Amino acid sequence: QVDVAVPNTQRRHETAIDDDDRCLLRTPGRIAVDVGAVTLVSLGVLVYEVQQVDELVELGKVVGRYAGLYTSHIRNQTLGIADAVGEVIAVGERAGIPATWGTIGMSGGHDPMAAFAACTDTIRIGSGVVDCWTRNPARLASTFSTLDDLAPGRIILGIGAWWDPLAAKVGIDRRRPLAMMREVVTTVRALLADETVTFDGEHVHLDGVELDYVYQERRPKDVPIYIGATGMKMMELTGEIADGVVLNYLVSPEYNRRAMEHLEIGAAREGRSVDDL
Repeated sequence: QVDVAVPNTQRRHETAIDDDDRCLLRTPGRIAVDVGAVTLVSLGVLVYEVQQVDELVELGKVVGRYAGLYTSHIRNQTLGIADAVGEVIAVGERAGIPATWGTIGMSGGHDPMAAFAACTDTIRIGSGVVDCWTRNPARLASTFSTLDDLAPGRIILGIGAWWDPLAAKVGIDRRRPLAMMREVVTTVRALLADETVTFDGEHVHLDGVELDYVYQERRPKDVPIYIGATGMKMMELTGEIADGVVLNYLVSPEYNRRAMEHLEIGAAREGRSVDDL
């Protein structure tokens, strides 16, 4: 029985986790902040809403490494957006929450990550998520290489296949998204590894491309790639080629079980386990 009481919260949600659900403890959660409230989605099962940002400290003690700050809709009635985001992330870092995620709702996911890096020292910073269609892999790798310069070893590239009808409304034909994701992840990883990349795929075409380091030492960048997967085929691809997964939230335990099963199927193709993600 999971029963977490956070001081001064207006809501408390309880749920039972049986032996079959213990694999869900590998599932990362995320925190969203909206109008001064904080909603925690932990383990894909538990949901908490608190009213004071300082209560993140208590939540951090409870959920430990299974949570992250999900900065989709942070607002505050008295602080500006920059101060509100900075306060939340700084408190989350002190609470021991391991990662914060910029999202599509915040100017494309990667744009606020530089600001997150400037106001933190240890917390990891991920895009949750950027899409694989609108940014050339070379530009995508260049962006995250620069972010790694700002926060070495703390940047995570979270990338997803977007969705319709939004993609279609801006002229994106999401044809064969699995092939697109495989090609983008393959080429971005190679570029971040300081390789010169020539690639002629179905979607991605690069001819002798490498990152421009200008006046700095050339070095491979430590930027793991997480795929934001929804469907089970994308889960399998994630298990096969990605360093991690950005799972959906506010979903059923049954969905999470299926997701873990298909992540394991994909990981096995490369002789890995889901524990390697």
